[in-house]
Amino acid sequence: MPGHCLALFGANGAGKTSLLSLVALQRVPSAGSLRLFGGEAAVDDLALRRRLGYLGHEPGVFLGLTGYENLLLYARLYGLTDAKERALGELRRVGLAPFRHTLVRSYSAGMRQRLGLARTLMHRPELLLLDEPHQSLDRRGQDLLDRLVAEHCGAGGAALLATHETERALGLATDVMVLSRGRIVYLATAAETTRATFEKVLSEALGGGELC
Repeated sequence: MPGHCLALFGANGAGKTSLLSLVALQRVPSAGSLRLFGGEAAVDDLALRRRLGYLGHEPGVFLGLTGYENLLLYARLYGLTDAKERALGELRRVGLAPFRHTLVRSYSAGMRQRLGLARTLMHRPELLLLDEPHQSLDRRGQDLLDRLVAEHCGAGGAALLATHETERALGLATDVMVLSRGRIVYLATAAETTRATFEKVLSEALGGGELC
């Protein structure tokens, strides 16, 4: 829903990444069907893909290109008419403008993640799909990520965020979901989710293990 951020929690193997990759149109459902934006979704629907922004476990950038060349390539793939301006603007937005002509193989892991975030946001998607997006980022990078996601949802976009960063996710979320073995075991608004309820449901879903 526009303006909503759904935080997704669960143990390793609960199905978080599978769910995100399905919604990102990277795989076909093994059963049932997938609906996005009120209609049936197909993996070969390019128009639908342009409405999505996906950042997975890898930032999805090319190490042999500069930061600017990476974003320029993606901008052109998305058919953006202002590709150069958009690429430079996103580099500034994530704090990488001074390194725009540096090869990405020379970037730190955190810088690559920032570039991946810029790639994800550049075409102004309606729905952000973020799988452990805080990984590799230092505190300033994590704060930047949270601010950009909040701005996106505040402007009418939506986000699905899978993470083990519970405090940050709960600070962003309008809705909370907990998965266990591919099934939804908890779904509620953040407003009606008390800390005690969340910790109880999460503990049961983890079976005494750790959040991954």
